[in-house]
Amino acid sequence: KWDHRQLCDASENISFSFAKVENVTSNTGSVSRAVVGVAEDLYLSGRGVSDEFTGSLYWITEAATSCQDTSEIATLENVDSNGNPTNVLDVSFSTLSGDSFGSVSPIFGYQVAGQTLRLCYQFNSDNFILYNNFTIEVTMVKDMTSSNSGNDDVLITSKEKRFDITGGALDINYDEIKFTPSSNCDDNTTVVIEYDRSDANKLSVDLTFHDYAYGTPLTLCYKHKDEPYTLYPNIYLEVRSIHEVTSYFGDPDVSVAEQAKNFSFHGDGIQSGDQVVW
Repeated sequence: KWDHRQLCDASENISFSFAKVENVTSNTGSVSRAVVGVAEDLYLSGRGVSDEFTGSLYWITEAATSCQDTSEIATLENVDSNGNPTNVLDVSFSTLSGDSFGSVSPIFGYQVAGQTLRLCYQFNSDNFILYNNFTIEVTMVKDMTSSNSGNDDVLITSKEKRFDITGGALDINYDEIKFTPSSNCDDNTTVVIEYDRSDANKLSVDLTFHDYAYGTPLTLCYKHKDEPYTLYPNIYLEVRSIHEVTSYFGDPDVSVAEQAKNFSFHGDGIQSGDQVVW
């Protein structure tokens, strides 16, 4: 047994290190929001967040009660050093102007879209510590469907059509959309958009394209509030249009009553099964 005199005599050989994550920042978008499938660069700082300790972290879902509830660890699309899928990330440490910080780049999976996740951090081999004040809301677009009749991926030039965009954690008051004819969301595109805020679970938009990008699929670029635009290659519109009507004989804008006349239609997206009326 130790008595107080022995403990005091030995105290000069006993020391404690205190560690705590005190801040999390991001250099792109919001630190509290991430888009499914997009790497979110996060930087952590605080006492002990340095190469003095090793660091590992993961996020837990809304259903978890503690960091020890490992069945509720949020799904990531990251891989470890061996190329195997992992939901637990090792923290890399750097120093800038004498200050140490840790960095990770989680890529959240579609399984946690719409959830608000909480951070669990481990110093060395200690237990993971829950930081309820550091949360990330995971958002994504899942689908875009037509509210009108017709195909979900077809729009007729100069004809307005309403589409419903659904997903996880969409913010209908701040999110923005545009379409690109390439794989680059920085391209200039023009689209008329009106928002319908009647349903908190979807973003309804009225789209009209005027003489633009004939025959070129237009891919959705979606801006989740403060995040950069995200390209959704599986969600696109084909803009169809008639450019010209010709006839095999005579003027294409003249027809004689009770006389058959053949017309030919030229444009983008014209296909067998189309119908015409006058």
